Amino acid sequence: GEPTLAGLDFYQDFVSYVKKTVPPGLAVHYAIQTNGTLLDEEWCRFFREHRFLVGLSRSSADCRRWRRALPKCSAAA
Repeated sequence: GEPTLAGLDFYQDFVSYVKKTVPPGLAVHYAIQTNGTLLDEEWCRFFREHRFLVGLSRSSADCRRWRRALPKCSAAA
């Protein structure tokens, strides 16, 4: 399924929880694979702020929506 359907609040809470519970000195790396259809500037700022590795999947069914999302992320990054 599409992970961004969980909502940005879910990921903000998750990152907050990780910051509180990870031992000092332990490196944390975040990654997400998405079709990009729900990405907007707020999502992209969040990904950049927390240094997420973002993989964008393309399918012919989502191609038009994906093309609209990509410039928003490029501008926010």
